[in-house]
Amino acid sequence: MRCEIVRVRRRPGWPAWAVGIVAGWAALASVAMYLHTLTGQSGSLCWFHRVTHLPCPTCGLTRGLLALSQGRWLEPWTLNPLLFSLLAIFGAILLARIVTGYSIRLHASRRESLAGWVTLFVAILANWAYLIHAGV
Repeated sequence: MRCEIVRVRRRPGWPAWAVGIVAGWAALASVAMYLHTLTGQSGSLCWFHRVTHLPCPTCGLTRGLLALSQGRWLEPWTLNPLLFSLLAIFGAILLARIVTGYSIRLHASRRESLAGWVTLFVAILANWAYLIHAGV
């Protein structure tokens, strides 16, 4: 695998899919908080959790982001370690690209790419096992 750092001529735009995901999450979180203030009870918006009574692989994202917004910096990593580690890494890369104008590009062979996807899949399963065991 080789890594190169290249100068980007223009600042990156906001990808539409990322904006959509963040807007959708914000809308769902707002509805949940509004319903919580009306009823005093919190309910899960996760359909997977409602059906199986098990946490989904992204369980803890909303609570973790709320904890971050309240200044509790370590709590999100107890709620979903893999997701918040990936968010921190990708956030740092995006911030570095915006500030410096440089982009990191990885060039992987087909075998290295397959190994990366398998590693990510195993990490997701291990993280999900942690969430189920921890009762998040």
